[in-house]
Amino acid sequence: MDDLLLFFEEKPAIYPSAKTGMSDIKRLDEEPFIEKALRIGWLRNFPDGQFYPHDGVKRFQYALILFRVSKTLPLLHDGSKIQCELRDISHSHYTYKAIVFSVSKNLIKSEDGYFHGEKYISGYAAARSLSSFRKMLKK
Repeated sequence: MDDLLLFFEEKPAIYPSAKTGMSDIKRLDEEPFIEKALRIGWLRNFPDGQFYPHDGVKRFQYALILFRVSKTLPLLHDGSKIQCELRDISHSHYTYKAIVFSVSKNLIKSEDGYFHGEKYISGYAAARSLSSFRKMLKK
């Protein structure tokens, strides 16, 4: 039941507030969208309070974003246990659930059993995953 509390809290305690004074998003056209995504828990800023909007996104970070978004859409989680063997991600790693979700739903491809979470995701791979995500929602 505690897992559901995040969806009923206006500002979940485990997510940083968008009002923490992130100077690196001030005056960006996307500032309101970034703040909203932070408030609802889709994105998180870094421990130093900054968002780093001009940095690239690593594959493991993108998997976490997709997983967080999917958690707000219960129809994507039918309760079945998802299994996926990846040689470079341990079952105890904090990103494991997000990465297994992303790979098993074919949102991000693994390469010969490796996820390569520290590599940056390409624009093409991100667009392909969003297209797949959209198709999942239409079902």
